[in-house]
Amino acid sequence: MFGSPSRPFRPRRPQPHIVLFSDEEFSTDEEDHVQSNSDEEHQLPLHRDIHDSSSDEGSSTDTDTEPDLLHSGRSLSTTPASASRSLSAGSLGNISRRGSRSSLNGRRASKNSSQTRGPPTESSKSQLYQKVRRIIAFIKEEGLTLAKFMDALSWGNEDCASDSSMASTRRHFFESTEFPILLRRWSKPPGYTTSHKAAPEGAKTRLTEFAIETVIQQVDEELSVLDQYFRPEDGDSFRSHDLIRVDLEELVTAIRENAPVFWEILDSVATTARQKKRNTHKNPTNTILITVAMLLYSRSHYCNKLQRLFAIYLKYKGLSTKGCDTLHSLGLAMSSKWVTDTIDRLSKAAMEEVEEMIQLYAWNVSSSPDLHRPPPVNEIPCGPEHISHEYMLGTMHISETSYEGVAQVMDTILDQLGFKGPEARRKLAEEIIIFWLGDQLTTDRIRNLQKLHCQDFNADECMDNALPVWGWLHALMAWAKSLHKQYLGTEAGYGFRHAFGLLNRYDLLKASTQGPFHEKFERLMEQILEAHIRALWCVVGGVKKLEDLLSKQPSELLSLARFIVDNFASASHMHTPGANVDEVKVQTVMFVRDLLRYFVAKGGIRRGDVGLLKASLPSMLFRFVGGRNSHYSVEFLETLQGLYREWPQEVCDFVTNHCWVLNLSGKRDSHVAADRVMEAGINRAKVICRPKGPNVDWEYLKKLHPVLPVIGHVSDHMEEMFQTWTRYKAHTSPHDTEGILLLQHTYMQANLYQTIPGRRLADGNKAVDYIDEGVQKLEAAMNKWAAA
Repeated sequence: MFGSPSRPFRPRRPQPHIVLFSDEEFSTDEEDHVQSNSDEEHQLPLHRDIHDSSSDEGSSTDTDTEPDLLHSGRSLSTTPASASRSLSAGSLGNISRRGSRSSLNGRRASKNSSQTRGPPTESSKSQLYQKVRRIIAFIKEEGLTLAKFMDALSWGNEDCASDSSMASTRRHFFESTEFPILLRRWSKPPGYTTSHKAAPEGAKTRLTEFAIETVIQQVDEELSVLDQYFRPEDGDSFRSHDLIRVDLEELVTAIRENAPVFWEILDSVATTARQKKRNTHKNPTNTILITVAMLLYSRSHYCNKLQRLFAIYLKYKGLSTKGCDTLHSLGLAMSSKWVTDTIDRLSKAAMEEVEEMIQLYAWNVSSSPDLHRPPPVNEIPCGPEHISHEYMLGTMHISETSYEGVAQVMDTILDQLGFKGPEARRKLAEEIIIFWLGDQLTTDRIRNLQKLHCQDFNADECMDNALPVWGWLHALMAWAKSLHKQYLGTEAGYGFRHAFGLLNRYDLLKASTQGPFHEKFERLMEQILEAHIRALWCVVGGVKKLEDLLSKQPSELLSLARFIVDNFASASHMHTPGANVDEVKVQTVMFVRDLLRYFVAKGGIRRGDVGLLKASLPSMLFRFVGGRNSHYSVEFLETLQGLYREWPQEVCDFVTNHCWVLNLSGKRDSHVAADRVMEAGINRAKVICRPKGPNVDWEYLKKLHPVLPVIGHVSDHMEEMFQTWTRYKAHTSPHDTEGILLLQHTYMQANLYQTIPGRRLADGNKAVDYIDEGVQKLEAAMNKWAAA
């Protein structure tokens, strides 16, 4: 024990302060008076959290059952000048339990003292100081140094490693709250502010080296675990459904769970503490993810799950070859050579898949409550099992301006599909009907080729199995152009030219089939129709603004809607007998009727209601006949003849269900015209994924274009993962709403929906009723056919 015989030393109870001793039994028969030298007189003070003071006398007895640090019964005796003291093994075990309570007392005492302390004086030296001095002296007497003592205690040999008391000592030491404090103090020892000497270096260098070594080892182990998550599961497979399996959230979760230390390091250095407080948008997650991906790719080029996506995405977003190789050197993307080789493999895989699919599924070939909406006439089902798959064929350097060129294109397409040789072609012509989808010119050329070869020797040469089908996108373009011609008028009237003037859209005065004219004009027609319908709701409903209709019941609104259609969008109210006809209202009704029919047909395409499209064919035929569009008049006559007179029901169903509209997503209201899908592929080939460089030739394009659907899927997947698509999703323009309100106000001010007998239109503003004109012409032609 330490202290006088009449007043034994009693340590306090809190968290144990562990003092380390050798496991050897030791004692001395001589008096051991520890002399202090001049250097040790100026030892630095201990950290306040474990600082011991002499105020421990009189404390309560510690009843903890922590194992003694020494299990020997022999003792070490010292005889200071003031008193005789003995140190037994059991007492040393109790001494080791010096804890945070004495530290707390030290901290309380320090509140009344100066924050800056100088070297301790002889009178202020604590009992702990004396104890440590004696223990250090004993270690020296045993022929040990502190380093050797710590080495022996820390599993230095088999005996020390297997000893239970040493194991307990080690465990309590490493689990103590003082251990991390000691590490920090060893790394940055405290110094005296009153001294001019530099603060001691401590073990900072060694601890830093050890910390670096430990962190490197830990990060290496974590990256080894992450390796499997950044290797593509499909190996060298490059089909779109394999490439788009990459999920950023799954990769981030894998890093957080399997590399927590590395994630914490990168997250700490990616943002500052100040930035974390004020930042509301910036998120370092993607930065950390890409950093890990680049490091794993540097360790193994097989960890390229993200790199190959970036390479394909960036290459066909316009990145040059040098730019691609630069990113490859940074570990962010694969090389340009890899992209070129991959395109070759993807092209072959795509064509092999085409040959497999045409043996299994339907296919066609293209060369280039009350207010619920009415039930569909015949709607194509949607869902994941009804997704249409697009496969692009290799580009051909063949002109389609001649019949010979069209025939050559058809032969080349069949070759790419695997039907090579006379025998394969003969069998194909006898067993399979091929539906050739295209614009009006393509279908007309194919039909004329069939007429030219009708006397050839076999079904293949006669092209008996070829059935040309026009696309609805090109039909709508011809329809819109017919409306433009019919209702252009003058600015004094209320046709298209009047709307062009109000909305400053004079670029639409001349109809064109090139460029973006159709999209712009279709958008304007939609605004005009919406303005008319809004105005009609206000007039028929007797309100000044649409919001006032909210007070009406659904049944009332349904009755108003039917009244609007029957009286302001129906041919039955266009032909009023008598001389005092209101020509302005009649033409307004005809205008609303024709625009409404156009957008009803367009809505049928979007919903996949092929029954509605089929029902629209007669009125469209009348329009093209009355508007003197002989090309589409022939196409619609041929289609109606096939659907109602010539084709078997299986062929009719295939044309309407598989050739008119397609659904590439499986979602409801996501159908598109089949030829629009074809035009989108052409746009990808010519604009979006247009290759550049001196080595781009027709052979390269032939390999590239079958891969474009895969590139498109990868591009959409990348933009969705990184959310770069959000800025382009909003298409509504404030100018559209302003234009609609302006047109609505103008139409209501002109009283277009009120009957004013005798109101006349100028000759330049009178529009011919193409549908009525077409009925009369077609009836006359049919009478001639019947009489012939």
